[in-house]
Amino acid sequence: MAKAQKENIFYNLGFNMILPIFLLTKGTKLLGIEPLPNLLLALSLPLGYGIFDAITRKKCNLFSVLGFVSILIKGSIGIFKGSVEMVAINEAALPLLLGAAVLITLKTKNPLVKELLYTEQVFNVDLITTHLKERGSERAFDLLLRRCTVLLALSFLLSSILNYVMAKVFVHTAPAVNLEAFNAEVGAMQGWSYLFIVLPTSLVTFSALFVLIKGIKRLTGLDFEAALKQPEPKTKA
Repeated sequence: MAKAQKENIFYNLGFNMILPIFLLTKGTKLLGIEPLPNLLLALSLPLGYGIFDAITRKKCNLFSVLGFVSILIKGSIGIFKGSVEMVAINEAALPLLLGAAVLITLKTKNPLVKELLYTEQVFNVDLITTHLKERGSERAFDLLLRRCTVLLALSFLLSSILNYVMAKVFVHTAPAVNLEAFNAEVGAMQGWSYLFIVLPTSLVTFSALFVLIKGIKRLTGLDFEAALKQPEPKTKA
């Protein structure tokens, strides 16, 4: 089975953050694009990139799906002249739903914590599983995953609260009143969110990852490097 290609981080940042924010905040004034086409163009960039990336890398993740939903809702609010409060609710609802899903799926065969934190792309899952069985630590590992799940859910709860606050602070012009101002405010909110939302929530997520790594080392006896997935050796042509 062919491995999925690595995502280009520069394309990701360009199409998901830099270009949409530039269009929303400056597109109408600098480029002369009318507010509605400008909004549609700005929202289509991350959507188009997500579809292109999923096709070329043959991989679609949960965050891409959530991003698509968020883009669709924001576009609908602007096009159909929704209220400012709808923006705040949308920004808060998605991470809150994801946090709830992380907790709910914990008791299923495929908990989201294994998709978001304990992934085969990061950890040597087969080796860890073997050592857990040898030491009889499987039950303790399940409890460890539960603790990490709670921390991960807290990061989404924090993101939900901060998203709502950011939307209330930055977006105060209804699209029915002034769509150009609405676009600029949404763009400013998106830009500042990477500082005021991504940073603190990432710290909580990294805390969960640290607890997981420390627990794996304690329960399996593996050192840090052995627990991580090692890159496959390059084959000579």
